Order: sequence, then structure tokens, then C-alpha cells
Amino acid sequence: MYLIKEISELADELKEKYPKMTEFEALQIASKVQYNRILSDALFPHTNAPGTFEAIAIQMGYSHKLNAGTIPDALNEIAESIKG
Repeated sequence: MYLIKEISELADELKEKYPKMTEFEALQIASKVQYNRILSDALFPHTNAPGTFEAIAIQMGYSHKLNAGTIPDALNEIAESIKG
């Protein structure tokens, strides 16, 4: 419900600023803006907490070493952790 309210409010702001904009156009743009915000928050957190994908990797056994190497190295580390 919260996301719908934000999208609706942003669409209303767009229609005030651009009176010739249709309801559909305003909602389409507002939806895309909200989508980008959600994606940005998931990938690039604004706190010291890990991002979504990093948190999942940590839960799966990735130890978050400073010089972890490459993505395959990280996946191998997760696989080894799962094997036990």
C-alpha cells in the first residue's frame, strides 16, 4: 500500500508541474522512478549494512574477505561452505 501511495503522490506532482501530461504518462513515469529507487536501495544501501545480494551471499556462507578475488572465487567459497 505504501508504494502505491508514493507512486500516486509522485504522479500528482508530475501532473501539477506538467498539466498536459496524461494520467497514464504520469503514472508510468512515477512507477519507473519508484522502481529505480527500490533497485538502488537494494543494490547500493545508504548505511553500513550490506546490500541485498551481499546479505544473501553472506547467509549462504560467503565470508566477505577483503581480497576475495573474483565472482567465481566467491561462488566457490559459498559452495565449499554449503558442502560443510
